Amino acid sequence: MRKRWKQRETNKKFSLEERVEMVLYCIANNYDYSGTAVKFQVKYTNLYNWVQRYEKSRAGLEDRRGQKSQTRK
Repeated sequence: MRKRWKQRETNKKFSLEERVEMVLYCIANNYDYSGTAVKFQVKYTNLYNWVQRYEKSRAGLEDRRGQKSQTRK
């Protein structure tokens, strides 16, 4: 019989401070995405994207939902 995984909250929103904490933990632990995702109960892909954005720009983790994108003219 298969083990059923506890379903995570799908729409959980994390504050900027929480995301920074997760990213720094992941980087400090030799980019252990899987271990960090389990520890903080966050999706692997979200964590991976946050680390990538954080490395490009420290401001990359800011919540930009609802803001208009800059369009080229």
